[in-house]
Amino acid sequence: MRVLVVIPAYRESRRLPALFGDIAAHLKKPAVRPFDVNFLIVDDGSGEEEVEKISPLISAHGLTEAVSLVQLGVNQGKGAALKAGFKSGLRSGYDCLGFMDADGSVPVSALYEVIDYLHKRADTPLAAVVASRVEMLGRDISRSLFRHYVSRAFATFVSLYFRARIYDSQCGLKVFKGDVLKRYLDAPTDPRWV
Repeated sequence: MRVLVVIPAYRESRRLPALFGDIAAHLKKPAVRPFDVNFLIVDDGSGEEEVEKISPLISAHGLTEAVSLVQLGVNQGKGAALKAGFKSGLRSGYDCLGFMDADGSVPVSALYEVIDYLHKRADTPLAAVVASRVEMLGRDISRSLFRHYVSRAFATFVSLYFRARIYDSQCGLKVFKGDVLKRYLDAPTDPRWV
């Protein structure tokens, strides 16, 4: 099973080194999983100066085999960056496509757990795995009360609309089966976010 993980990025060169370090550390572990994972940074029109910072970071972390970079000419939003990355992955024949946020809020180990979960259920009607973040002892999640309630309201709407219990619809880690994603990729969306 081949998996492409899209990482949408807009002026993320400061945060990507931590994520690249996590990816590199994970790739150094012995490969015991029956899937191949590649990463695609989709720069969402950050400008040449920003892109010129990202390419050397990929090399410096020894990730030239696992991480690619494409640049959108102008900033179009996260939705457009994801769509561009997914379309690239589908053209390249990936079995599954996912995304994770550049801020590293979800560790790469969780990505592999999600992929493993989807892989083990390959013969089921399961179409995607949507991760959820939870607050844990010893970790500080700082966000305003307003943002908390807006996120809860949106997650409730998503759960009702899709008739699926999704606690954290805004979690930056999701993986989809390619054949399922292909059917919905050209549906009308708000390219800034959705």
